[in-house]
Amino acid sequence: METSYYISVAIKKYLDEHGMKSYKLAEASGCNKTAVNNWLYQRQMPSARALIQLADYMNVPMDYLLGRSENKSIIRSGSPEKFARRIAALQSMTGVSSYRVAKECGMGTSAVSKWNDFKRLPKIEILMKLADLFGCSVDYLVGRTNLPG
Repeated sequence: METSYYISVAIKKYLDEHGMKSYKLAEASGCNKTAVNNWLYQRQMPSARALIQLADYMNVPMDYLLGRSENKSIIRSGSPEKFARRIAALQSMTGVSSYRVAKECGMGTSAVSKWNDFKRLPKIEILMKLADLFGCSVDYLVGRTNLPG
């Protein structure tokens, strides 16, 4: 299944469980109303930052929203780690080079260096590839939790 399908299903479940309309979810989470509807109807994928906002508001793991886990609970980090630091630490611990990261993600090494230089988050698809490469959760990669799995 497409990742957008899982995001859509998770949003629909949340709306049903909370008797909420999509525009209220958008307002409450700080996400754009049009964007939330696009995610709901699988017309667009959220950015990593938007998915973090949504997951924070819904109090669920990003991995749940992405269909990577059925677990809806998360133990949030008291002081979130920055993505650039987390990825550098994972590379150091595992001995995985920036070249290999780039190759596994289907991108150039310059794109990988931009994560550090410009404090950018990669696209959702890349975050999922990185989580698979390092054997951790997407939430761990972006610093939402300190528990790797």
